[in-house]
Amino acid sequence: MSRFDGTIEISMKFSVMSKVCFLLAGIFFTGMWYFGMPTLNTTFAAVWFLIAITAFIAGIPGIFAAFEGYQMEKKHRYLLITAVSIVLGVISVSFILSAPMFHDNAYRDLLGKVEVSEFSQDISELKDNQARIVKQKMATILGLKQLGKDAGLGSRATLGTFHIQQVNGKLYWVAPLMHSTFFRWLNFKEEGTSGYVKVSATNPDDVTLVQELGGKKLHIKYQLDAYFNQDLERHLYFSGYMSSGLTDFTFEIDDAGKPYWVVTLYEKTVGFAGEDAKAVLVVDPETGSITKYSIADAPEWIDRIQPESFIRDQIDDWGEYVLGWWNSLFAKQDVLKVSNKELRLIYGDDGKSYWYSGITSSGNDKSNVGFLLVNTRTKEVKRYNVSGATEDSAESSAEGLVQQYKYDASNFILYNVGGIPTYIGPLTDAEGLVKGVAAVNMESYAIAGWGANVNDAIRSYRQALFSRGKSSNVAATSHEEAKGIVSRIASDIKNGNTSYYIVLENKEGFIFTADSNLSVEVPLTKIGDSVKIKYSLSGSAIVVAEDFDNLNVSLKSFQK
Repeated sequence: MSRFDGTIEISMKFSVMSKVCFLLAGIFFTGMWYFGMPTLNTTFAAVWFLIAITAFIAGIPGIFAAFEGYQMEKKHRYLLITAVSIVLGVISVSFILSAPMFHDNAYRDLLGKVEVSEFSQDISELKDNQARIVKQKMATILGLKQLGKDAGLGSRATLGTFHIQQVNGKLYWVAPLMHSTFFRWLNFKEEGTSGYVKVSATNPDDVTLVQELGGKKLHIKYQLDAYFNQDLERHLYFSGYMSSGLTDFTFEIDDAGKPYWVVTLYEKTVGFAGEDAKAVLVVDPETGSITKYSIADAPEWIDRIQPESFIRDQIDDWGEYVLGWWNSLFAKQDVLKVSNKELRLIYGDDGKSYWYSGITSSGNDKSNVGFLLVNTRTKEVKRYNVSGATEDSAESSAEGLVQQYKYDASNFILYNVGGIPTYIGPLTDAEGLVKGVAAVNMESYAIAGWGANVNDAIRSYRQALFSRGKSSNVAATSHEEAKGIVSRIASDIKNGNTSYYIVLENKEGFIFTADSNLSVEVPLTKIGDSVKIKYSLSGSAIVVAEDFDNLNVSLKSFQK
């Protein structure tokens, strides 16, 4: 073969390779566009890397040509230069436009205005039976048991992620039924899965499988575990939202029980970073219809628009760059940080939901210098300068109360108990089942109580407060005094402590509880005695006495 013929053969070889690589580049780009769904927005790095990789694949023949000692064709040279330039450009530009070194103020301001407020004024008194004691893990266990009651349903569907939400003033964990496998989706894609599971967050016995609404069967066609164009994210992507950031795909129900997908639309506000929620999409899971709302105009039943990850990052930036980027690295003066890895979603008596985050000073992981409440819809932020235990410390204290049982304490939520910030949460066994409830004082986690249920835990906790002289801290609670004749009295031993339950003739609707730590006159009291009891209104028929005086018992001191 002549040199001329060899050159022609090699030229044809690279020509074929070039066409193949261009084809592969096109397939790669189309596949990543359809399956990867990169956000087609210049502030999102993914689209730039997609273009760079596509250009690199198309320019591969040029690399082989160079290794064979042949001059690289212009088009391959340009493609490779383009690929390398995009990668280097994105890295350098993103660093300049996004690095906290240059934009510390922008990061700090993302959280918005932080208003200092008073805990006892903003957070209403806990209603004893409404504390959240069912964790997400337990809700999943209960939901799977409910699903397992129908063998046919359990074999073709599984549970999605449970999300806490308020429905008609009560707290529930709600999760959709999802396709269990690709082939199950293939068989049932026309009808979708059949409803959702609802688990009370305050009562583990309240579990409901909802498959009908208003006499009509529910069909969850568009979901995260569907495929191709029934995949929820892909459905939104190809419905006009290719250039928008989509996140926080949450399954919520309105007060009538109708299910929807709620998805946050977000933008990057500091170069290639600084994610911030801007709007919300509401998707009907049966029809796929999409409604876009501004944050201000979103339906009232939507609990969360602000993603937890965004708020956590924004709180961290707000605390870290208080005096600039250099201070955050070296002096760390006045630097604050989030005290827990995960934010807690809590609900106020106003029906609104908040991201709760304890904040601690740099280098101190054991105590909070205060906490923040961030409205999960509007991102309104309030700071409470109440120092005390972190959630982890409170949970360790609760486990110490029941160390003989080896119960686990986690996911404690902050409540207002008599004007005092108090962590309350479930005590669970190795199977994740609730075996008790604990209440721990935030300011002094050594003050704690527990019981079989929320009411017992609150009574035990109040008695611990009074024995430590903490009742005087109750600022926003109405104090009352009851004076009357004892019509009933009985004792009960729980957790090694004796409690006395007292009913007065003129207060038949109340049961007062006290122990000898409050007064030695309590165990001496009998039916027919006249007593005077001071207490605070708590929204419960069972009231913990703050001061007790048996008027029929006169105590005198002995003197020599």
